[in-house]
Amino acid sequence: MSIRIVGACLLLAVCLCSCYVKAEEAILADLAGSPRSAAGPGDRMVLFILTDGLKPELLYGMMERGELPNFSRYLYDRGAVSDSAFTAAPSVTYALLTACVTGRYGAHSGVTAMKYIDRETLTFRQYDRYVDVWSVNEDCKVPTLMEVLEDQYTFVNFWPIHRGADHYARMFYNSLRAHVFGLWGMHDAACCDNVARIFEYCSTVNRYPRFSILYIIGTDFYGHLYGPETEDYRDYVKFIDAELGKMFHRLDKIGVLDKLLLIHLSDHGMMTVNPDDGFDLLQAMRRDLGMRVTDGDFGNYELEWSERLDRFNYNNAVVTISGNRYAYIYLSSELPNRFRSVNLFAKPVSLRRIRNYEVSSGVKVDLVKALLKYDAVEHVLARKGEGAVAVYHRDGEAEIERKTINGKKLYRYRVVSGSDPFAYTHTEKAGALVGEGFHSAREWLAATAGTEFPDAVVQCVEVFDSKERVGDVIVYPSAGHELVSENKGAHGGLHRCEMRIPMVFAGPGIRRCRFGPVRIVDLFPTILDYLGYSDRLGALEGLDGESFLGRIATGSG
Repeated sequence: MSIRIVGACLLLAVCLCSCYVKAEEAILADLAGSPRSAAGPGDRMVLFILTDGLKPELLYGMMERGELPNFSRYLYDRGAVSDSAFTAAPSVTYALLTACVTGRYGAHSGVTAMKYIDRETLTFRQYDRYVDVWSVNEDCKVPTLMEVLEDQYTFVNFWPIHRGADHYARMFYNSLRAHVFGLWGMHDAACCDNVARIFEYCSTVNRYPRFSILYIIGTDFYGHLYGPETEDYRDYVKFIDAELGKMFHRLDKIGVLDKLLLIHLSDHGMMTVNPDDGFDLLQAMRRDLGMRVTDGDFGNYELEWSERLDRFNYNNAVVTISGNRYAYIYLSSELPNRFRSVNLFAKPVSLRRIRNYEVSSGVKVDLVKALLKYDAVEHVLARKGEGAVAVYHRDGEAEIERKTINGKKLYRYRVVSGSDPFAYTHTEKAGALVGEGFHSAREWLAATAGTEFPDAVVQCVEVFDSKERVGDVIVYPSAGHELVSENKGAHGGLHRCEMRIPMVFAGPGIRRCRFGPVRIVDLFPTILDYLGYSDRLGALEGLDGESFLGRIATGSG
């Protein structure tokens, strides 16, 4: 057995070494022969670094105590820092990675969550498994930043949505090893090392990528495993700080560090939860409501349509959960019948039907009230019509409406009965907007940035724009709870610790300042603006983000 293990390790080492050689040969060949423009002396360049799930409260606190010298020295002590940067809902990874490089919310990019079904094709996606991990490139239906920079040389390291990139380092063997053995530290270290290697290769010809991405994933896995407030988790963040320090030192050594705009952020925050809570939304719906419920995991393209139809139509509902703090509930339009030749999940179900849902012959349930009876459930959202959403809490109900005037979206949030589900009326800024008037997305962001549910008005209505890939009902759990209990850290919900993210821009042309509030979708237009391609934004319809370069550039403010 030991000989086999040694042999396997040697084979893996050979594969890894050959990958590095191929990477060097590939990028040098690309730089030499590509018709695309690489960055030369004086050209602006961006290195975009994302640490998955690293919450700002922990990051900023550790920096203040001097525990993260490299985050401080190379990034946060010398750049434009946002104290009020926010992600999108649901706050789960693949929808947010896509938002970073498309400038669109998940409902508008096609990547609506980490786990979802397409109700028209009856197919299932779960991006954290290898069978689906790179399908995000097919599922995203809008241009990526790398595609918009089609005439510029771009490099992506491990970031799953890489469509349009000239050079993509999949890091397959490292990520496989990490998934199988839990060696995320080795994986993240290899990613940092690979970025340094690529830039070292580029320095031999003095031509560099205009835009590069480094994706660090272990911070999310360790947050789920240990909890985001634990000493084990802090130790891992210190480890990442050291690995980034090594990379920055190597970039400095070849004289490229001070020529790069370094951007750092996280895709979402994280909440400490109790894995012994025991709540399971799917089991509760089966047990207490008498519903046939599945997670949709059988909806693969490999199955014939008739077989997919049979398996879905057998159920009242499909419930998809990831990050463990949100759930999409897709409802059948009729009683389950696996012998029907039509797709019973093809169209969204009306709010009236949701409030009087037939789970079996003659048995009807108000799904909203039934779900809110569980202590683990805090908010239930349902589509109320085009551009309108009902928000339910056990103590009250509110309505969000959206209208568009002269191409500008405006939003109204009003309490229908009981207490305000988001408690905005308890705060001066947010409370001033609650009522009959419509206000812009930026006004709502500014007014709610300091609340427990930042930007919820905009997020809760925008997410329902996808009728094919978002459920009829969205469930968000109470603080400290998951919708399926298994971790010590979780995310996906609307709470401040999940929605707030760290963000910094540090490099040429950027002043040292504080700025905000901003959204994760603002990154895409801001990066294009910085690189000098703001003119290309005009050809992109439906962007959710806006450039904030004017607020942080040298000479502004």
